[in-house]
Amino acid sequence: MTLSLLTLNTWKADGDYPERLRRLRDGLRQLRPDVIALQECFLSEDGQADTARELAQALGHHLSVVRARGKRRLCRGHEVMSHSCLAVLSRWPIEQSWGLTLPTTPDDGGRMAQVVRLQAGELALTLANVHLTHVNDPTLRLRQLQAVLQHLHNLGPSGLTVLAGDCNEEAQGPALGAFADQWQDAVAAWGRGREPTYWDAQGQGHALDHVFVLPHLSQCAPRVIGAGVALPALPNGAPQPTSDHSAVWVRWASDN
Repeated sequence: MTLSLLTLNTWKADGDYPERLRRLRDGLRQLRPDVIALQECFLSEDGQADTARELAQALGHHLSVVRARGKRRLCRGHEVMSHSCLAVLSRWPIEQSWGLTLPTTPDDGGRMAQVVRLQAGELALTLANVHLTHVNDPTLRLRQLQAVLQHLHNLGPSGLTVLAGDCNEEAQGPALGAFADQWQDAVAAWGRGREPTYWDAQGQGHALDHVFVLPHLSQCAPRVIGAGVALPALPNGAPQPTSDHSAVWVRWASDN
């Protein structure tokens, strides 16, 4: 069997939100990932905007959402009370879901992580969907990762355990690099190198979005048969076709 997973920061309701949402729907329909980990999914409390639900309905996927970061934000020219959510969309039913409160600071409060378990065909999948702090504080990012990994450890192994999302850091950075011996970078395992997924204000590209497999919490070892970047973002200052982050996708094959 094969399993495809995609992760994407959807950029709340920024930019031309209706057009971006349309492009996201079309792009995800073409890519047809089995499981999707989304960050910064915009959800207005009046129910008029719900990125995760619209995308799940467009794909015919099951949906699990964790609400985070309540705040008044602009959407379609109007200020509304909203949440920046984490969401997992899946071709298969999501059997269990947890929302984890992460260590935060006054400069960046309300950080959450999401963990789900589901039966992906013949493969039991545990997925941690993360959006780590953007604050330049590697110690805080390290503590957030430790909280997620501790939760995964407490759950115990499954067929495949994956951590994916917007980590706001390169794989070799001080926080992610501290766990390099605990996971496999699935994109790097495909042997094509890492393309940037985000451009800073100086026009420098960075690979901030990742898919990591945790071998010590995985009972089987599916082979990576494809990986890369999709729905590409543009350098800052340009109109973004889908998001200010590119999506990262991985496809595995299992002989089990």
